[in-house]
Amino acid sequence: MSLDTIPDGPTSSGTEAASSSKDAVPVWERAALLIYLGAVALLLMYFLLRLWPDGAASGSGWSKQLYVFWKREPIPYVSDDVRLLLLVMVAGGLGSFIHAATSFVDYVGNRRFVSSWMLWYVMRPLIGSTLALVLYVAVRGGLLSATAGSQSVSPFGVVAIAALAGMFSKQATDKLNEMFSTLFKTSEGDSARKDKLDAAPKVISFEPVTLHPGAEVDLTVTGSGFESASIARVKGQPRPTTFLSPSKISVKLSASDLAAAGALALTVHNTSGQSSPPATLTVT
Repeated sequence: MSLDTIPDGPTSSGTEAASSSKDAVPVWERAALLIYLGAVALLLMYFLLRLWPDGAASGSGWSKQLYVFWKREPIPYVSDDVRLLLLVMVAGGLGSFIHAATSFVDYVGNRRFVSSWMLWYVMRPLIGSTLALVLYVAVRGGLLSATAGSQSVSPFGVVAIAALAGMFSKQATDKLNEMFSTLFKTSEGDSARKDKLDAAPKVISFEPVTLHPGAEVDLTVTGSGFESASIARVKGQPRPTTFLSPSKISVKLSASDLAAAGALALTVHNTSGQSSPPATLTVT
């Protein structure tokens, strides 16, 4: 992911461009979002300064006192691990702010910013903080690399990784997915579950069995796993499909499908993305 292309923000496809006129964000909403992002950045940078451990650069040990906001007296003791966790969450939010702010400026400047993406910008700093925290815990837990005690952990490296995780959330998520898939890999997975959700449809038989060249035909397909929105395709093209039951649908074959003798491939597709193996219709 690069900040030049901003892949995680609103897309610049023709669909979005067409919808910009009816879903455009009013000026006051854009101004409110700009103020929100600016306030988040200032607050996170303030927390970063407040949480930064004294002596982090010199290696002389970290101060256990922590001053927050307007309190004159410091919080008397904050453990190194807690301080690192807080730093990670703040840095992850800052990284996500960079991503969100760059995307916001880019799409407002190109007049492609739409209101449906407002929540995305509001939630980005929170998502980045959480993702950075998960990645940090995984690293400190020794899942990706061996780690030493908290006293020997450099806050500079921790904050850098957390900020990059928030900024480049796609790569961080992919890395966590790769790690989890490797650690918890199974030999069978969903194939071992008989009653799993989103089962693929299956075609068993047709009625009528024999098809002849000629006019349109209403074909009754018997099988399993059909949905109310299932679509049958013949020769790769969708055909009018009527849902009768989870085990039966009706498909209207056009005259062009039956124009000549031969074999036709029929598949059934569900909204979940599952599709049946091709079944062969014979026109004689």
